[in-house]
Amino acid sequence: MKLWPTITILVLLTSGAAAQADYNWEFRGNRLGIFTTNVLPGHISPWPSCAAFNDLAKIEYTPYNQFSVYIMSCATDDPVLGFDASIILPPEVTALSIEPPPGTFWINLGTATNILSGYALPVMPDGNDNVHLATLNLRATAVVVDAIYMGPSEPSGIGGDGPTLNIGGEYMRANFINRTDGCVLDPPPVGIVAFFFDSVDACCGHPVATESHTLTSVKALYR
Repeated sequence: MKLWPTITILVLLTSGAAAQADYNWEFRGNRLGIFTTNVLPGHISPWPSCAAFNDLAKIEYTPYNQFSVYIMSCATDDPVLGFDASIILPPEVTALSIEPPPGTFWINLGTATNILSGYALPVMPDGNDNVHLATLNLRATAVVVDAIYMGPSEPSGIGGDGPTLNIGGEYMRANFINRTDGCVLDPPPVGIVAFFFDSVDACCGHPVATESHTLTSVKALYR
């Protein structure tokens, strides 16, 4: 299998280790989320439908048993060549492994929670403009009432401004599924992408109950 397309993509994704790369950003587009399924509904206006997406972003599990969640880019209408991002998990949750979508080959120069990836072939959006970027396998040692956040990878190709997608050979800065973080002209570098049980209203970004870190403390990791 030829790896040249993937190698080219990874050069684009990781070139920012030496210097910050230029990037584009689309209002309300390319919204990262982690869901319990890789089959998501379409996006209505105003996007998203909090009830539908919140139900799919709410992770429930049995402690000590492995479970899988799906990293998705929503409102993405172009093929994705790769992405880079960090995943910030509650301390009781461990990432066991990360895999590309079924039938897709990739190279991830990072780890399961610090992703620097490129696909051998572009990953196409489905009929609802959702892209299955990766499957994350997790295990938890306790019942957690908290959220999962995503932020910039380390190194970051865009100087830590946030996660990025490689679309058409250029950086596209990602938004997040919660409206507060995803629909402002200067979105923050870190945002909520999923939550455990009833800890937070993920789409609208309103915490309900948090027992460990908050968005403020997570942002401090990148200062």
